[in-house]
Amino acid sequence: MTKIYIDADACPVKDEAEKVATRHKIMCLFVCNGGLRPSANPFVEMVFVPDGPDVADMWIADRAGRGDVVVTGDIPLAAKVVEAGARVIKHNGEPLTQANIGNVLATRDLMADLRAADPFRQGGRKTVFQSRPLAVPRRIRPRHPSRKERPCMTIDVVIFDIGNVLIEWNPERHYDATIGEARRKEMFAVVDLHGINLGIDTGAPFRQTIERAAKENPAFHDEIMMWYFDWDKMATPQIPHSVALLRALRAKGVRVIALTNFGAESFEFAETRYPFLAGFDKTYVSGRLGCVKPHRLIYEMLEAGEAAQPDTFLFVDDRPENIDMAARRGWQTHLFDGAEGWARRLVEAGLLTADEAGL
Repeated sequence: MTKIYIDADACPVKDEAEKVATRHKIMCLFVCNGGLRPSANPFVEMVFVPDGPDVADMWIADRAGRGDVVVTGDIPLAAKVVEAGARVIKHNGEPLTQANIGNVLATRDLMADLRAADPFRQGGRKTVFQSRPLAVPRRIRPRHPSRKERPCMTIDVVIFDIGNVLIEWNPERHYDATIGEARRKEMFAVVDLHGINLGIDTGAPFRQTIERAAKENPAFHDEIMMWYFDWDKMATPQIPHSVALLRALRAKGVRVIALTNFGAESFEFAETRYPFLAGFDKTYVSGRLGCVKPHRLIYEMLEAGEAAQPDTFLFVDDRPENIDMAARRGWQTHLFDGAEGWARRLVEAGLLTADEAGL
């Protein structure tokens, strides 16, 4: 009999999975190491496994077989259960099958190798910005004509940042509304949550990283855990005019991609809440790539993945340091300080008319 196995420790679609299981009268097993409330739903079973690395994954891998469905973002687990005949769905609805799991696993291994190359800590406690940048082999960086060789500046690719360009990101606002400004300031003076989040954006596991920070700072344990459990209340709302500009560009046939500092797990969760994130031609997500803006490596990865020349890129971001790195690489740029200014820049570039840009 078919069962649905949910890798539940960092799953953003538990409610959706329960609805599907109930509708089809299929048993749904939520496998985790704690933190979930028991359900009265007769089609839901909570399976609590001991703490430890990959214990929940191993439990699922030992039981899932032909005809079962597994919901997970863990690629090694997906590979094991696909081999056993199960069907796998990622949190964003993307299926993993015998036809694509090999490429997905290889990409994951490549990203692990890049992180192992230590692009962010190059010995001791120096950060990447205090040490020599990681070199990228010249063979993946084709020579691009200089501006003198390309006198006519066109735009072939529009590159969006996401946080505070398409979706507001303001944890302080949520904390102030829930625990009060004074308590929030007291916590932020002791706990560098934005620095911890940068680690998540670099590829660290979301829940485990926040749980570790909470255990290390017991005086603020519950408030720190809000960074995980209330994440969707911090990354909200969407910026409607910016989203409309994204859609207008796509409607005109402009290639539109994303370059974003975002955790891999939190981005999958965001895709379930903001459908427009599926509208990009391609997404370069720092948590998947193992490096963050403004390090030059992530810009080089994007350049290597795009057919267009870098001086035909138009990049919008709300952070001056990210814009500065792009400009130094020859990209055309726009520092985002509001959707109206971004709309005017797109009109000036000839990509949209004033009506299309909502002006």
